[in-house]
Amino acid sequence: MAITIREYGVLTATGEPCGLDAQCLADADFALLKQEALAGLPYLSLISRAGNECVRVGSHVGVITLPTGTQIEVLPKMTDGEQDADRARGLLLKMLTTVMDIPFRESGMASLNTARRPWLQSLIEFVLGEFATFLRGGLRSHYQQTRASLTSVKGKLDVAAQIQQRPGNETRFQVCYDEYTTDRPENRLLKSALLKLLRWSETPDNNRKARELLYYLDAVPSSGNAKRDLQAWREGREMQRYRVIKPWVALILENRLPFVSQGEHQGLSLLFPMERLYEAYLGKMLKGSLPAGLHLREQISRHYLASQGDRGWFRLCPDLAILRGNTPVCILDAKWKMLDSSLDNGRDKYGLSQADFYQLFAYGHRYLPPGSHLFLVYPKTERFQAPLPVFDLEGYWLHVVPFCLERDVLVLPDGALIEEFVTDPHRAGLERTEREGVVP
Repeated sequence: MAITIREYGVLTATGEPCGLDAQCLADADFALLKQEALAGLPYLSLISRAGNECVRVGSHVGVITLPTGTQIEVLPKMTDGEQDADRARGLLLKMLTTVMDIPFRESGMASLNTARRPWLQSLIEFVLGEFATFLRGGLRSHYQQTRASLTSVKGKLDVAAQIQQRPGNETRFQVCYDEYTTDRPENRLLKSALLKLLRWSETPDNNRKARELLYYLDAVPSSGNAKRDLQAWREGREMQRYRVIKPWVALILENRLPFVSQGEHQGLSLLFPMERLYEAYLGKMLKGSLPAGLHLREQISRHYLASQGDRGWFRLCPDLAILRGNTPVCILDAKWKMLDSSLDNGRDKYGLSQADFYQLFAYGHRYLPPGSHLFLVYPKTERFQAPLPVFDLEGYWLHVVPFCLERDVLVLPDGALIEEFVTDPHRAGLERTEREGVVP
């Protein structure tokens, strides 16, 4: 049984399904989710609605598979109808592969059958395709020292072991030799990941692909200790080709990504906080679009909001900062929230948060010279297509702009480029000196 819901949707054991915002579960499934919510997991919370207990999913997206076999697919909040749900599955896969530094191939992603199919199965299909491309290039082998008792000498004689062997084994030789084998940590982990994908696969195509790929690894044992083998993964030049699959192997075997959550129940829980995924994706896209002389850094932490004596209090860490050399010249903050340009009134304020404005006000005054530009970047939706009128933050200019996830474009006022908003720190310093009446 597969259920699709979106961020902040509710799950209940009573009532009727209401599209992507509310779904009804069997009593046993709801009891499991309720137990998870009471355990304090960040992506589930127990609420009451119309006198009935409900479990609300948070801002995490992905899939939860319960021990009963029920799969709960959680999609980004920007989805409404079934068609938008299909589009969201593709966007989610694209964002994930970009953030994980997996080479994105438009043709490969376009061939995925994401329509009306659980997100996890689409992800498995894509990962199997990556593994198939990798295995076509062959496996890396290495020399491994082997000790054995043979009827002939191979390699060199292990004198100590030969002396200690029991009487009656005079025809056996205790030897030590180097064997050229594919049994190495990277290949063992790859086989373990494929075995896990085979267990997760629910479509005939995915099952067939996984079994075909396992045939190539027939001579390789699975990993007995994934954590130890991941630590032993070599990163030398001869292993450069393995870098493409390492993020997937780590994700499948240990959920080892900085923004992946895993549930406590026995079913699979693969969930991604959309705020952090969106922030990481935006950073990847902007890094490749900056001109020479400018570069982007994430989560810089040079300044504090306040100080007491020689101690700083409340560190300020902007999501993204554009630097010229080592000097910040522009600050951007990514916000995964749906704005509405039609809510242009003093009460709704487009859906903006006052706390976000305080945050950007502090970033500007601590990191940038007066006259600089700051950006709040929200996802582009049908209700938020163009930048809002600029806000004045007492000498700093705050722009609230959309980012198009389909075209990977930051929509700026009048079609401008981001470098047009970057302040020259030297010129800004001179203007500030003149304004304050101080002779340099």
